[in-house]
Amino acid sequence: MGRWAAGSDHQAGEAINNRSIKITPRMKNLLLFLLLAIVSLQGIAQNVGIGTTTPDASAALDIKSTKGGLLIPAMSQAQRNTISLPATGLLIFQTDGTAGFYYNSGSTTTPAWVGIGGNSGWQLGGNSGTNPAINFIGTADNQPLVFKVNSIRAGYTDSLTYNTGWGFRTMESATTGNFNTAIGYKAMVQNADGLQNAAVGANSLRYNISGSRNSALGMSSLGSNTTGNANVAIGNYAMASNISGGANTANGYYCMTSNTTGGANTASGSQTLLYNTTGFYNTAFGYQSMFFSTTGSNNTAIGSSALYSNETGSKLVALGDSALMSNITGFGNVAIGASANVATGNLQNAVAIGYNTVVNASNKIRLGNSLITVIEGQVPYTFPSDGRFKTNIDESVKGLDFIMQLRPVVYNFQSKKYDEFTSGQASEGVKFIGLRDYSEAEKVRHNGFIAQEVEEAARKAQYEFDGVVAPRNNRETYGLSYSQFVVPLVKAVQEQQRNIAVLEKENADLKKRIEKLEALIINK
Repeated sequence: MGRWAAGSDHQAGEAINNRSIKITPRMKNLLLFLLLAIVSLQGIAQNVGIGTTTPDASAALDIKSTKGGLLIPAMSQAQRNTISLPATGLLIFQTDGTAGFYYNSGSTTTPAWVGIGGNSGWQLGGNSGTNPAINFIGTADNQPLVFKVNSIRAGYTDSLTYNTGWGFRTMESATTGNFNTAIGYKAMVQNADGLQNAAVGANSLRYNISGSRNSALGMSSLGSNTTGNANVAIGNYAMASNISGGANTANGYYCMTSNTTGGANTASGSQTLLYNTTGFYNTAFGYQSMFFSTTGSNNTAIGSSALYSNETGSKLVALGDSALMSNITGFGNVAIGASANVATGNLQNAVAIGYNTVVNASNKIRLGNSLITVIEGQVPYTFPSDGRFKTNIDESVKGLDFIMQLRPVVYNFQSKKYDEFTSGQASEGVKFIGLRDYSEAEKVRHNGFIAQEVEEAARKAQYEFDGVVAPRNNRETYGLSYSQFVVPLVKAVQEQQRNIAVLEKENADLKKRIEKLEALIINK
């Protein structure tokens, strides 16, 4: 016979399945007889069918039913473990512990029960009764562990290169680079041989290829970096355009976003050094400090909007809110104090010290704004005056010819008008002028000279007098160095003293002549 089937039309048998029946010795013998018959027939037939007359040719036993299933022996884990010499492949259903189907994957003498189906791995709803010593997700050999989404790598950890990536397409180009950590969409997606990098945030260090020892935290931070080394970028888009610049530190939203090759810059604050491209050795702290700087180098800006407008100026120092805000191309300028500034953007070696102090000329130091009424010091100001460094010495100092032309005056100074005139490009300072109280400064009665008159007196005396600071453009103002008047005054005193000596000699001679005349008269 080719096939044998136990008829599915035995309705009485089906009925038996639905009710409890007491098994008698006679029935036991009948069941034993049927079982032996099936085994005997299977030895003759190629396959056996239950519930079908045409069992599948590939199945040794083909069971078909629309009302029931195959019931595997159910037992507890303790009962399972008492099975004597379980055959390899023996199948049972365990009712306690982690319930489910188990099969013996070991030998009869050394059984190894393995769960299958729902209890064979990590469940979508979570597992219970786990032992971290033996239950884990990962590999049992020294190979990388890869997670994928839509068949594209979305997680990666490697014990050979010590690289760790988590996020869609993170580090998918990694080859020889090692000790890298990337978290976020396409973080370090193109990194090949860069090492010791850390990237956290979507597109962080996205185009890095061989740059090493970089740290990027924030969306697109150091996103364009390819070969730059030892950079630290914290904040969304921090150093997003950097390509090869190295040793930079950027901390803040859009901080140093335009930097490409500039190196050794330190910036902290939202949008600090935003447009810097190739400038180096800059230090900027504060919201939008050095905002427009592009190629300027060796600058220090501390304070919100400090050096805000600078583009190419270098070796600048700005300390205070909006300090040196108007500098654009100037070189070597210093501003200390909130809104301390230069009047124009191209001054050089100009210094402004004090709140809202504006210096309006190169090579000039302005100490305090126009509201200052006293500048005090414990000791007098000292000029360098070492003869070892003086040349072309002569005595062409004018004394009385110059001094006698001077007109000493007492006056009030229009401080507000002066500030409005000298502020120039220092727009941030200008807008505060109308809010300041100038009354105290403007009611002070000053003693001095008028610079234009002093300049004219020196011209008439043909005297090269350095006490007049003349403007070099229409934004600068006249000034006087009163200490310089000491020299012509000394000369005038010396000249006057010589005149006095001459007069005294003439007076003595006249006195002698008079005495002689008196003596002649008396003798007559």
